[in-house]
Amino acid sequence: MDPSLGPESYRVRSVGKAAAKYLSADPDVVSAKVDRAEADKNGSVVSVGASLKDGTSVHKAADLVVSVQQRTLEKESTYGGALEVSLSWKIGGNDIDVNINCRRDANRIRVDILRAINPAGEPKAIQGDIDEHAGPTVDYGVVTATPPSLTQAGSPHSVKTFTLNDWKVTSTSSGTGDSFAKAPFEQIIAAAGRAGQNGAIVASPFGDGTSILLSGLVSEPGDVLSVDKAAAIVHGLADCRSLGISRLMIDTVQQDSSSPSQLEFTCQDGQFTVHDDHSSDGREAEVLQHAAAL
Repeated sequence: MDPSLGPESYRVRSVGKAAAKYLSADPDVVSAKVDRAEADKNGSVVSVGASLKDGTSVHKAADLVVSVQQRTLEKESTYGGALEVSLSWKIGGNDIDVNINCRRDANRIRVDILRAINPAGEPKAIQGDIDEHAGPTVDYGVVTATPPSLTQAGSPHSVKTFTLNDWKVTSTSSGTGDSFAKAPFEQIIAAAGRAGQNGAIVASPFGDGTSILLSGLVSEPGDVLSVDKAAAIVHGLADCRSLGISRLMIDTVQQDSSSPSQLEFTCQDGQFTVHDDHSSDGREAEVLQHAAAL
């Protein structure tokens, strides 16, 4: 029998209604509804969403999600499909919009919510999924300096973003969420700006420092970043040890190019060298020679 027509279809609708009812009963919930309740050959999915009163604490939100999960699955004990709760509200200047996978251990859900949603500091928005494999994006918006709370602990699967001097900067975690990659972004932007094009920076932990990926430095399809421009960037970041840059990668074509091309350097003994495991037809060595001559 087609699951969408049989008892499983009734079950998912019942689960959705129960979860939305439990959410609606909470005094901190402004509104709640069933976003999705489907059963097909690929499985069953229930998703409910709620808007919370602005200022609701993250601890209260975590308690609410866990309570709804436990009460719903106790009432509908035969349901074995996916269950997701989406919450949206404001805390101070933070817009929060997250989707929480509730088909997990209740304590794990609570811990993940508390780690992923940390409104302290300067974030403007915290949005995305929260589960064992994903974390929300923490966006600081447009800033005039690197946010002081950038390295603050969070979800191990989150990324933190901000826009500085028209450059989009993304920082990732070490994998544990205990800290996020840091770098002298202002100096990196000044050096990368020698390519004549505002782009993007991705910072991630690498070895005993930070890996920096520069992209968006080429504006036209088919164009390739010149050796001279790449050398100017490398020269501007030559003191890699004091800058804390353990690896530097530079995209030399547009990001959506069908033939991606990248230069890669590692910091050894305080200076950039060609990455041992990377080959780009000798272009890295040529870039280093040009940089040394500047």
